[in-house]
Amino acid sequence: MAQERLPSRSASGLTSLSLRGADLGSAGAIVQLEPKTDSKPRKRRKNTKQVSNPSTQGCPISIRPDILLDRIRRVKCDETKPQCMRCTNTGRKCDGYPHAAALDQDKSHSPGNFPVPASTSAHETPAPVLEFPSADPILLRHSLLDFQGTQIEHRYLDFFHSQTAPSLAGHFDGYFWTTIVPQIGCSEASVRHAMIALGSFHESFSLEEMGMTDSGLQFALRQYNKAIRDLTFSKKLREENVAAVLTTCILFICLDLLRGNLKQAVDHITGGIRILNAHQMSISNYLNPKVPTSFEMDFIGIFSRLIVQGNLCGYPLPPLQLASTNTVSDLDIMQGPFITIDDARKSLGDIMMFAMPYIQTCMSLKFLPDKECLESSKATRERILNQLEVWRKRMDLFIVEKYPDGKHEDMGIYTLFSGYQNSAIWTKIVIYEEECAWDGEIECFREMVSLARSVTDNSSNKTRKGPYSLVGLPRRSPKRPLWRDAITFEMGILPHLYFTAVRCRDSKLRREAIKLLGLARPRREGFWDARILIKVAKRVVEIEEDGLSGEGLPVEEKRVHDTYILDECQNSSRMQKIVIITKREGEWNFKEEMIPL
Repeated sequence: MAQERLPSRSASGLTSLSLRGADLGSAGAIVQLEPKTDSKPRKRRKNTKQVSNPSTQGCPISIRPDILLDRIRRVKCDETKPQCMRCTNTGRKCDGYPHAAALDQDKSHSPGNFPVPASTSAHETPAPVLEFPSADPILLRHSLLDFQGTQIEHRYLDFFHSQTAPSLAGHFDGYFWTTIVPQIGCSEASVRHAMIALGSFHESFSLEEMGMTDSGLQFALRQYNKAIRDLTFSKKLREENVAAVLTTCILFICLDLLRGNLKQAVDHITGGIRILNAHQMSISNYLNPKVPTSFEMDFIGIFSRLIVQGNLCGYPLPPLQLASTNTVSDLDIMQGPFITIDDARKSLGDIMMFAMPYIQTCMSLKFLPDKECLESSKATRERILNQLEVWRKRMDLFIVEKYPDGKHEDMGIYTLFSGYQNSAIWTKIVIYEEECAWDGEIECFREMVSLARSVTDNSSNKTRKGPYSLVGLPRRSPKRPLWRDAITFEMGILPHLYFTAVRCRDSKLRREAIKLLGLARPRREGFWDARILIKVAKRVVEIEEDGLSGEGLPVEEKRVHDTYILDECQNSSRMQKIVIITKREGEWNFKEEMIPL
């Protein structure tokens, strides 16, 4: 529907990703306003509003739009040596290392701070400091629910805060979802309504109903439309608060992915990329590049991972035009352990982004052979494999430093290694036309299944207590309901298990992968729905092993070269249309099928 899309004009007139004090509603943030250069000292306003109580945190604060906002989050020190990464990235003065304070006196170029205008004088009157409610989860929840709304709106906003936000992060740091999004939602109606709609949809999936009642669906769609209305008619929001616009856009993407509306999700992703690119172009140029702040990096990371997901599922997306980022050559030479697990995830994502055109080219060469293009692709192939090997070595060093005894149950590490194996297999084999080339990677498939098993063994038993406001029980009551993670915004193990099921022709191993698809939690990871993947994988196995006796491998002409899951039926609960591609006697065959779900 046309009304569901982000207005294209929202990409214009963007000047700063920083949030105004009223827009941020930052629980626990200390906001410092940089004064303009003036020969006369600025008189203090008598009517300045200050937020000192969480219950008043929705009050508007008058801030001139030409004043740069330096947003610093109050976060716990992660005690990373030699400097706390979380404090360094957010611009917070770290209290964990008293002797390291002198090492970073100049904060003007810190990634967590917006640059001070050149005209600012050191002799000017210090900027006023506004304190907002703490980022403590309990106080943030109190601030988030402090708005005029119906009981059911409060119910699902609370559900989003306690259940949906942690689930969306998957096995990685959920600070963006559990803190940043609620902070913005405290003061921006479009974000709040999108959170309520997503919480309502998520509850039905958490209950394993895979659907909603008519009244529940109508409520969620009304909240969705309210978010669109607030975003469309708030010109001031679109022009001054890019972060709120991008956050609303990301929540819209979550909603569409959860509903199975992949085309609509791709439209929102494309719109978000355009907004982010326009912002990057407005604040930086070739002669004056600007290092993205940690807050901007949150959005850059999310859209980068969405681009990878979309391309893997056959949805080409425009690239991000970043003003300052690691170059491709950095992936070849960077040494030493990763600093954090998120650092490792970003590096692997960069490699996957670089590898995507190569994989797409090789897939097209199957149908339109080109010897010259094939030769150039071989050089690219070796470079990607080298980057993956560098990544593996750095990851091994990271694990040795973090877990000296070699024992850990970090599901994020298992997930990343599974993605590494998938990328390595694809890079090595996709250049060959024959499907039998995949048979040489059975041991790599076996390792990938083993990694996925470690994740499913942990996640299938993982539960989280439901929000107490839903049932009116005390917070520590043992009667509070338990919820399992049903969705995540991030790519986890589902695509890797599906890839194993359709490309690995070892009968036992591919069936183990299908079994794990059924056990995996969450059931939906970004673009991937386990329910659909299981049915498609079983159909591929059925086609390839028809008439096969014993433990042998299918002959080349019986193998499926590729499958496409078509959009038309992805929001249906009963049937799904797919395209199966095979090659018989040198001729390509494209066959559409409807499979029951």
